[in-house]
Amino acid sequence: MAAFIGTESADFYVAIFEGDLVAGLAGNDTLVGNAGKDTLNGGAGNDLLLAGNSVSTASGTELLLADTSASTASGNDTLYGGQGNDTLVGAQFGFSADVLIGNAGNDLLVAANNGGNSLIGGQGDDTLYGSLQNANAMNGSSGNDLLIAGLGNDVLLGDGGNDILVGGIGNNDMSGGSGKDEFQFLSRKENTLSVFTTTDEILRSDGGFGGFDGGFLGAFT
Repeated sequence: MAAFIGTESADFYVAIFEGDLVAGLAGNDTLVGNAGKDTLNGGAGNDLLLAGNSVSTASGTELLLADTSASTASGNDTLYGGQGNDTLVGAQFGFSADVLIGNAGNDLLVAANNGGNSLIGGQGDDTLYGSLQNANAMNGSSGNDLLIAGLGNDVLLGDGGNDILVGGIGNNDMSGGSGKDEFQFLSRKENTLSVFTTTDEILRSDGGFGGFDGGFLGAFT
């Protein structure tokens, strides 16, 4: 295990050992994980974070953070998961429109708080969370995925697999894709649904995941 700390300039770091910490700080950084369970933190700037891709079946579980500093700096980051079960977290401070791609494995993708984000689950059973602000585009890809909209007007596409799509506070566009999909609503906002199979389920709720006693469906296609 080792720690690699960047500079205020544009840095390029590759993790060497298992369980490395790589922090880019400011600047437009490129951080690359190895086969181990590394933590990559881009910091401020427009960063590219790549989880390690191991050719063996013992792929690591990595944590990729766009920016954890409590600053108002903006930066549009791109985070790529590897072969393992990765956690990709967009910038939680400042203004950032991030792209998070889980790739293989059962990944957790959390959008940046203050930007229009693109989240792609990739292969595996993934969980995608929309941001607290602005609109997100979320694609579960293959696998049985869970997509949870944020507070903006989000676009949710389950794609392949038996997916669960949860509408948030905004006016969302939700498409299940192939498979037996389930739609849940947590507010009375208008939502547009595209259901592609006769086995899909539509559940309406005001009170969270537990009770289904209200909700509002604005359009159905």
